[in-house]
Amino acid sequence: MVPPALGTNLNNIKTEPKMAGSDPTLNTLIEFNAPLPVEELFCPRLSCVVFDNIAFGLSQPQIGTFVIPIGDLMHSLAKERQEESEALDHVVSEVRRLVRGELLAASFRKRVKVKMDEENAVMQKELEEQRVKEALKRQLSKKMKVAVAINEDDGAVLEAGDPSQSLLGADADDETKMSERL
Repeated sequence: MVPPALGTNLNNIKTEPKMAGSDPTLNTLIEFNAPLPVEELFCPRLSCVVFDNIAFGLSQPQIGTFVIPIGDLMHSLAKERQEESEALDHVVSEVRRLVRGELLAASFRKRVKVKMDEENAVMQKELEEQRVKEALKRQLSKKMKVAVAINEDDGAVLEAGDPSQSLLGADADDETKMSERL
């Protein structure tokens, strides 16, 4: 229902065709103000019926009908504007952070943390390799001591740690390479 003061805005609109012929194009802007409910359940749909006026109004055949979902259009426009304003607020807050230097500082901190994590991983790997090498050397030195003890039983005396008298003889480098492979 429309109050009586605004009831005069709702009336039949008559247009005059601009082009003659069997398919004239009617470009008429219809504008009026009317209070509309905001709740989605009560939002209106504008139903329009188009009649042709032939022979000075003697014949008025209906040539078309259409419905404009005003309520749906209102709510989709309001939702779109809300999303746009939220996006703009986000952009403004990011620009403020950038101006204050927070964004650059956070980016720098992130890069430093990534670099430190990479270096930490490399150092952990090197430390683990060093531990494995030390363990292999200890095992090898124990084997060498056992070999020295066996040779002493045969009457030959070998000094532990003498690279020329290792298990492989003069090939001490080969022995070290083997221990590294293990």
